Amino acid sequence: MLGMETQAPQPTPSPPASGPYYQPPSPEAQDEGYLKALEICYYVWAGLHGLGILFLIFHASVMTFAFSVIPNEGPEAPPFNPLVFIGFIYAIFGIFALTGAILSFLCGRAIAKRERKVLIMITAGICCIGFPIGTALGVCTFIVLSRPSVQARFAKPSAT
Repeated sequence: MLGMETQAPQPTPSPPASGPYYQPPSPEAQDEGYLKALEICYYVWAGLHGLGILFLIFHASVMTFAFSVIPNEGPEAPPFNPLVFIGFIYAIFGIFALTGAILSFLCGRAIAKRERKVLIMITAGICCIGFPIGTALGVCTFIVLSRPSVQARFAKPSAT
C-alpha cells in the first residue's frame, strides 16, 4: 500500500533475573505479611458481625413497632402472638452474631500476639460456615497456619 511502511517488531527488554531492581522477600517476611493480613481480616470480619448485630437490633425494633398494632388481649387477639416467636428468632441470631464477633476479635488478637493456635483453628473452622467471605478466611487461615515456619512462630514463647 502506498504510504504505509512496515516496521520490524522491536524486542521487549526482559527484566533482569536478579540484581538491584528486585529482591524477593524472605520467607520470614512473607510469613509476617500473611499473618498481618489474617489479623486485619479477622478484625474486619468481627466488624461485619457487629454491623449484623446493629441490623438485627434495627430490624427487631421495626418489627416490634409493626406488630404493636396487633391486640394482645380481647376477642380480636390471635391465639399466638407472632412477636414472641420473631423475638426468639432474633435473639438466637443475635447470640450467634455476638459470639462470632467476639471469637473473630479474639482470633485477630491471638494472631497478633502469636499465641492460642487452637483458638485460631477453631475460629477458622467456625468462620467456614459464613460463605463466601468466612469460608475464604477460614481456608486461608488453615493454609497459613499449616506452614512449618508459621507453626514455629507460634511455638516460641512470646517475650511480653
